[in-house]
Amino acid sequence: MKLLIVDHYFSQAYAQALQSRFPGLEIAHGRSFAEVAAAHDSAEAVFALGHLFNDALVSRMASLRWIQALTTGTDAIQALSVLPPGVTVTSARGIHAPQMSEMAFIHMLALAHQLPRMLRNQADSRWERWPQSLLYRKRVLILGVGVIAEGLARRCKAFDMEVVGVSGTPRAVPHFDRVAPRADLHAELAQADYVVSLLPAGPETDGSIGAAFFRAMRPSACFVNMSRGSVVDEAALLDALRSGTIAGAGLDAFAVEPLPASHPFWLEPRILISPKHGGTTDIYVEQVMPILEHNVACYLDGRLDDMKNIVLRGATPAALHSLEAR
Repeated sequence: MKLLIVDHYFSQAYAQALQSRFPGLEIAHGRSFAEVAAAHDSAEAVFALGHLFNDALVSRMASLRWIQALTTGTDAIQALSVLPPGVTVTSARGIHAPQMSEMAFIHMLALAHQLPRMLRNQADSRWERWPQSLLYRKRVLILGVGVIAEGLARRCKAFDMEVVGVSGTPRAVPHFDRVAPRADLHAELAQADYVVSLLPAGPETDGSIGAAFFRAMRPSACFVNMSRGSVVDEAALLDALRSGTIAGAGLDAFAVEPLPASHPFWLEPRILISPKHGGTTDIYVEQVMPILEHNVACYLDGRLDDMKNIVLRGATPAALHSLEAR
């Protein structure tokens, strides 16, 4: 099997680990798709971050049978108009709870304790004290109740926070005090001290966090977006902050990425910006390799139904390469 791996940081590490485990694989790898353009046409499987795929790219991949997203999100892949119906798509779902949770906490703690103010004072050699706000006994409302949300909720409980979720399928979830239905969203917003979005992108969620959403929040509450920039009406968020409708925002995702230097978010003192740090770590290869190794073994054996995190199910390959690749 000819495998193409594209990742800005870890493409070589992935290639070395998979080559060791499956010596018969023909692997091309690079930091960008442009860097490995010669391998596009012959690649049967492609491993890359989900948002890197587009119609122009995939239309050049005549041999494509399998896409393994190195991310949880696959919305860009599913939106492709040229994706052949027989292509299998799998994701890296299930590995992101530690990094997403920690980044959400960085934002909540920084907003609660006014960390930017501390850093400005340090730069000015200024000694200034003020009563510190705590996460202790505060209520956090988590939008989107999945694997990442469970990880975040467990960490919130370690800070003695009350944890409430909003979901289309209300149910008992570990570490949540309760999960409310979507119909109760605005009522829950009115009681929350922190609101964390883990919503996926899609027709039902894109632009759903807008002016009415922010008006339903407390003036003392803060909003944290750890999911997709498309779910937030950025103009409405800016208006809510400048008018005092909400107290602050921590953002790890944006409608346009990288965030343009001219964007007003950069100059808004009530916003904390992290450049998609919630999605990756220095141990990302270690986190995702069990999924990759399992799925490669299944693919080579023709056991597509046994692959992990199947998003789109393709046909079983007509020719198996297990003997050669192992």
